[in-house]
Amino acid sequence: MRQLAIIEDGAMLVLGVHHRYIDGSITAPGYAWTGFTAMLLAGGDPLGTLISGLFLAGLDTGAAGMERNTDIPLQVVDVVQACIILMISIRLTLGRWVGRRLGTG
Repeated sequence: MRQLAIIEDGAMLVLGVHHRYIDGSITAPGYAWTGFTAMLLAGGDPLGTLISGLFLAGLDTGAAGMERNTDIPLQVVDVVQACIILMISIRLTLGRWVGRRLGTG
């Protein structure tokens, strides 16, 4: 599923931004990390990965507009995405811990 998210991000980059592949463009700006975060947020579901990828892209795009129009820094979105990753990690960790306590995991 992780590879699917990276492929989706790569396809969006090639088809929507540059209309050609530029060597190193997928790994350099963090597209792979965004794809991995989208996959975690969706729980591995391909359709959910697409939707969560659009959500994360909207956050990034909104942050750029927010920085242009106000004095709020662009890094606020990085903090929001970090909180999302933290909440997902807590959910996964607690789910495993509770499963072991109940004898189902």
